[in-house]
Amino acid sequence: MTQTAVIPEAITSLTDAETRFGLVRIEDQQFFPEWCEGLPDTNSNNVCDT
Repeated sequence: MTQTAVIPEAITSLTDAETRFGLVRIEDQQFFPEWCEGLPDTNSNNVCDT
């Protein structure tokens, strides 16, 4: 059976999400280094024109 969340129970802010799920900021440079290593070089196709 499908469950539906009631709107008043919705997460409405980052602070609310941090509190409900026990989220904490990690500033360790070695945390998920694969997100920053071995990335392809950027080129003009990757730049947003404003």
